[in-house]
Parts: sequence; structure tokens; C-alpha cells
Amino acid sequence: MSKVTKKSNAKSKGKGKQKQAAKEKEPTDEKTKEFPEIIGFGKFEFQNKIVYIGSYKQLKDGRKVRDGYGKIIHPTNDNSDYGREYYEGEWKDDKMCGFGIYHYSNGDVYEGEWLDDMHHGFGKYFFTDGNRYEGEWKFHKMEGTGKYLDMNNLGWGGEFRNG
Repeated sequence: MSKVTKKSNAKSKGKGKQKQAAKEKEPTDEKTKEFPEIIGFGKFEFQNKIVYIGSYKQLKDGRKVRDGYGKIIHPTNDNSDYGREYYEGEWKDDKMCGFGIYHYSNGDVYEGEWLDDMHHGFGKYFFTDGNRYEGEWKFHKMEGTGKYLDMNNLGWGGEFRNG
């Protein structure tokens, strides 16, 4: 009986050490339990011919999302430069977020702050007809203090509401 007891004690001691070692390897706080984001830089060409060149991160589920600084180019039907749209600037979780410049296909240009793919914060919008707006934006609309100048430099300044 003592031999059985010794063996069972030896096994339980071994299991105890294994359990202790496993516990030591487990993260102790919530942040270290999260899957680490893999940050990289690359060029992605999508099936719809949109091209992204820039920083990205890989999420826990394996998806890659734009994050950091990068440029996205939306091609035209004939692949010419005329009419091409592109954005160059900051990204956060696959959305334009931070400072960036967007060139629209009609020739308009927005230069300023973005939030969740929308003009949001301070920015300047240059229209192809020579008019321009400089001021605050909220959720893709001219909202707050700003100044609108026409092509002859005649301006209207003040509080803009709802675009």
C-alpha cells in the first residue's frame, strides 16, 4: 500500500507542478489576454481594382484592416488619371480617421480632419469652380464656425448649420 501511495503522491506532485507552470504562463491582466495586433505595411489590390498602399493591422479573427498612414486609390472605368478618386492620410480601424486629403473624381478636394470616413473637425474644401470653404465640419457637413469664399474672393463668415 505504501508503494501505491508513493506513486499517487508522485503523480499528484507532478500534476501540481504542471498546473502551477500552466498558471504562471496565463496572463494576469485583461490587456495581456487580448490577441496582439500585428502591424505591417503593404499594398493591397482588391477585386474591384481599388488599391491601398500603407499601414495595416491584423485583427484577432485574422482580418487585415487599414490602420496608420496610407493611400487608397479608386480607379476610373478607363484606368486614366482623370476622374480618379484617392485619399491619403490617417486610418483607424479601416476608416479614414485623423488628418487626410481626399481628391474627388469631379476635381473637388477636401483637406482636413476625418472621423469614421466623414469630414469631421477642421477642414478646407476646394470646389472645382473656384469656391472654397474653410472651417468646422461635423459628420460630413459644414457645421460651426467657418468662412465660405467664392471664386472672386467674396466671403461669408460665421456659424454654419447643417451644411
